[in-house]
Amino acid sequence: MYRFLRGFQFPGIPTSQRVLVPESIWMCPVCSERLIRGPSTFACPAGHSFDIAREGYVNLVLAQHRRSAAAGDPKDSLRHRRTFHEGGHYAPLAARLVAVLATEGADSVLDVGCGEGYYLRQLLHAPGSGAVRLYGVDVAKEAIRLASRAAPQIDHAVANTYRLPVRDASVAAVLQVFAASAADHIRRVLLPDGLFIEVTPGPRHLQAFRAMIYDAPQAHNEAPVPPGFRLQQTERMTFSLRLSESEAVAGLVEMTPYKWHMNPVTYGRVRDLTELHDTADFTINLFRPERDSV
Repeated sequence: MYRFLRGFQFPGIPTSQRVLVPESIWMCPVCSERLIRGPSTFACPAGHSFDIAREGYVNLVLAQHRRSAAAGDPKDSLRHRRTFHEGGHYAPLAARLVAVLATEGADSVLDVGCGEGYYLRQLLHAPGSGAVRLYGVDVAKEAIRLASRAAPQIDHAVANTYRLPVRDASVAAVLQVFAASAADHIRRVLLPDGLFIEVTPGPRHLQAFRAMIYDAPQAHNEAPVPPGFRLQQTERMTFSLRLSESEAVAGLVEMTPYKWHMNPVTYGRVRDLTELHDTADFTINLFRPERDSV
């Protein structure tokens, strides 16, 4: 979508009486004004500008909001996650999310905590999705770099999911798969009748794998309804997960947070597995904003 702006002068954007610029959902993290895309920067009317990386993404995390120079998942974990996802092991979940969003008819989707971009790419290549605007944010710069390289057609930004630099009421649907965010920011960026899809691990998710790590593995707890939302629908998706190659098993080991809970002996034992038969179990919750909360 494009709009004409008269008389505006933005750093990095050619000045003229009438400038044709693409619409953007991004919001200046300094002053909360709209960001406009130019040839090499995103800029707001107040003069704050943010360089567009060679891969096409923009970094909207302010220095004072960074907890570390390498926030989010490390490079090795992200690359293993990509290998695992591209192996199709979670393809049934991706197909279900594509179907839900197709039924919704959302013309814009924001993936919060998108990682290396697997689910957005499935949406991008789904039949009939050509007119849907896709956006992804993640706090891990390397994740967004990988996502942007794989799908430059999608708008990506490095961003804190608890401080979303996204304009109010700018997206029709928000997708969040195994990620965390602030419910008030999700509600703020959604259209009043928008859809929030949250995917969390079901009680049986990776139960065989977890039994190798913990003496008494606990079932995953049910996620609560986020403040300001009402639950429209909940769905369980369970299927067999059969990993028959050491690379796939290694990908699972390296991409999950369970890695950080293993002692060296346990890590070596599961990392050397050549196959794994387990259960993938997901809870898909569909939420709508409460009418009196938008």
